[in-house]
Amino acid sequence: MHYEIIFLKGLLFTIVAELGAGILFRILETKLGFFRKKVLGGVKWWKFVVVIAMASVMTLPYVWFVLPYILAPKIVFQVVAELFAWLMEAVFYAFCFKLKTREAIVFSFVLNLVSVVLGLLFFKP
Repeated sequence: MHYEIIFLKGLLFTIVAELGAGILFRILETKLGFFRKKVLGGVKWWKFVVVIAMASVMTLPYVWFVLPYILAPKIVFQVVAELFAWLMEAVFYAFCFKLKTREAIVFSFVLNLVSVVLGLLFFKP
């Protein structure tokens, strides 16, 4: 049961980190126009928040409960897990936000990079 509690804390941390990064990205994208026609600015806020939270809810259980048991050594697991989360979330963002492939990959990469870096800073292994 202890591992599941740590997972839930990790999930909450990931959602908050990626939401924060996503909101900042959206604000900058709307002002600076990273993507065509400032596409993220046209997404309703409630949908924006729900989609980012759902992306983590859909990928993190695989990263915590499935991949560690099929991948070894640890460095292989970590690389594959991050690639998995990044690319699966990119597909989800492309579908939900109507992003082009490149836009979805960039958006997902930024959000996942922020959560990984903050995770390493706050929860040193």
